[in-house]
Amino acid sequence: MHELSLAQALLDQVVRHMPPPGGISGVSAPGSAGGSGSRPAPQSHGVNEPRASANGASLSNDQVILRKVVVRAGPAQAIEPQAMQMAWQASIAGTPYAQAQLELRVEPWRLICTSCGKEWTSEDPLELCTCGQPATPKGDAELTLLSMEVDVPGE
Repeated sequence: MHELSLAQALLDQVVRHMPPPGGISGVSAPGSAGGSGSRPAPQSHGVNEPRASANGASLSNDQVILRKVVVRAGPAQAIEPQAMQMAWQASIAGTPYAQAQLELRVEPWRLICTSCGKEWTSEDPLELCTCGQPATPKGDAELTLLSMEVDVPGE
């Protein structure tokens, strides 16, 4: 079950990109009325040092509440959505992020018929073309943190 290691790595990224206590200076998210909004995840990985471990020990931004994490998974990642949800719940249990929801967007395979050239998308990489011939599956193995929804008091 590689979903557990993926969920733990995802939680490490979330912790690394959480806003500091007291809010995000100079940043306002669209639709942030009431202190809630989506904050795109920074594209530069490894620049910010984690402020805490994924288990929440010594986490100092208890004023900032993580509501939702949105992730895109390429089809070659072979993620089983239900297993990923269970792995996410296991990873966040006992942390300050225990109420955070995971929205997983699994991309379909892009298939190209080897005979007639027809292109289509499918969940099944071995699906035959309507002409009866096999197709070549195309898809990436990326797991991308798209956004985090946080509540920041005073924003």
